Amino acid sequence: MRETKVVIGVILALVLMVFMAKNQNKTRQQFNNYLIDSSEIIAQQQEQKRIEDSITRVQSFKDSIKVVKTWLSTEYGNYMDAHIVWKNNTKRTIKYITFKVAGINRVGDTIVQTRNIGITTDLIIPVYEYLHVIGPIKSGTTYGWNTYWESLYRSKDKIKNIFIAGYEIDFMDGDKVEVDL
Repeated sequence: MRETKVVIGVILALVLMVFMAKNQNKTRQQFNNYLIDSSEIIAQQQEQKRIEDSITRVQSFKDSIKVVKTWLSTEYGNYMDAHIVWKNNTKRTIKYITFKVAGINRVGDTIVQTRNIGITTDLIIPVYEYLHVIGPIKSGTTYGWNTYWESLYRSKDKIKNIFIAGYEIDFMDGDKVEVDL
């Protein structure tokens, strides 16, 4: 009888060990799944923060320059010179700045170019000019009263002014930023 109790005890112990081993494997698997889920969540949070920081950085650079005035002047016949007066509102010195500009006609519309891209389809795109300034332009400096881009446009009857669609700034410290307005 005593042997029967020992055998039953051993069998129960084995069953208990198998049950615990299965539960331990299940618990280990759940823990590993939790670690994987946690690392994915952390990676997603880091990516979200990187995107938010990038948006914040671009937003901060939208105010990096202030355009004081733009105008066109006529020099020779129908040729128009472009003028941009602007202020460096950053705390850094600008090495180069490139303005992306488009002409505006007498009724306030952007000058566009039509390109035929198919039998019945035309592509209408703004005509952009890229105007370069070589610095250094120190922080807080207003620049452009005595400078202009000569003969930028040819038709003084059609073009009233220019608007700035964006700009790219190269800073003296090597940083570079591009802003679309």
